[in-house]
Amino acid sequence: MSTPSLSPQRLAIRRARRRLFIWPLCFLIAVSTILFLLMRPASPTEQQAAGPVVGQVVPGFTLPTLAGTRAGPSQFRGHPLFLQFWAVNCTSCAHERLGLLKASAPFVRQGGIALGVDAYLETPGMVRAYLKSRREPYTTILLDPNGAVVFGKYHVIGVPTSLFIDRQGIVRRVVIGEMSERSFQDAFRQLLK
Repeated sequence: MSTPSLSPQRLAIRRARRRLFIWPLCFLIAVSTILFLLMRPASPTEQQAAGPVVGQVVPGFTLPTLAGTRAGPSQFRGHPLFLQFWAVNCTSCAHERLGLLKASAPFVRQGGIALGVDAYLETPGMVRAYLKSRREPYTTILLDPNGAVVFGKYHVIGVPTSLFIDRQGIVRRVVIGEMSERSFQDAFRQLLK
C-alpha cells in the first residue's frame, strides 16, 4: 500500500505548521538556557573575576594620584577605608556629593581614609578644573589613565561605586549607585567600630 502524495498546497501548509511549532520551541529553549545561566550562583573563580567581593580582601593596585605620587588600598591597611569610583561628568556622583562631604568629614577625622578613583579616564586637568569650585570628600584622588583598574581588575559597571573596607583590608560593603548622607553615615559608623 502506498501513501497518497500530498498536493503542493498541503505540503506548504505542513511546513508552515512545523515552523510555527519549531521557532517558538527554539525561542523557549534559548530563553530557558539564558535564565539558567543568569540565575545560577557564581563560582568562586567567577566571583574573583567579577571584581571586589564582600567578605574578601580588596584587590590590590597602585595608581597615580592627582598630587603626582602613587597610592593604592594596601598602603592604608590598618585604617578603615572608603574607596569610591566616581567621575567628573557623573550626575549621580554630583547628587550625592553634599551628603558624602558631610558624612566623610567625621570618618576622616577618626582615622578613616577616603580614596576617590576617577573612573571615566578623564585627564588630570579636567579633574583639577572640576575640583576648583567644589569641596573635596576624598583624602586622595587616584587616576586610572588606561582603565586597567576600573574596567579590568574591578569591573566597575556604573558610577558611583562605593566600597567600604575594614582595617584588615576586607570588603564589608559594595554599593553601586547614589547613596544618601544617612547611608554613608551608617556605613562609616560600621567601619569605625
